[in-house]
Amino acid sequence: MKHNVIFYNSETDKTSFQLQSGTRPWGILMLITAGRYTLELPNIKQMYTLSANTISYIPPNTFFIRKVEDPIRFHQFHIQCEANDRLMNHLPFGILPLPTEQVC
Repeated sequence: MKHNVIFYNSETDKTSFQLQSGTRPWGILMLITAGRYTLELPNIKQMYTLSANTISYIPPNTFFIRKVEDPIRFHQFHIQCEANDRLMNHLPFGILPLPTEQVC
C-alpha cells in the first residue's frame, strides 16, 4: 500500500471553496474544525452537511458539489493510492463514521 499526499492545505474563516464542484483523480479527506458546509455527490444521490469535528471523504474521480453555509476552518488532504488499496478504496463516501472523541 503506497499513499502519496498530493496536496495539503489549512484554511480559516473560508466563505467559499476555490473548487466548488468537479472531480479529482485522488481522494480528498477533509477535517472541519469550525463552521458548516454541504457536500453533494449527485452521481450517488447523496448530500451531507458537515460541521465542526467531522471528517469527509470524496473518493477519486467522484463528481462533487461543495457549498459553505457558515464560514469554515479546515484541514484538507488530497491522497493518491494504488488502484487496489485496501484502506482508501473501502472508505465510505461523505462523512466518515468516527467517534467524536477521536476526531477532536
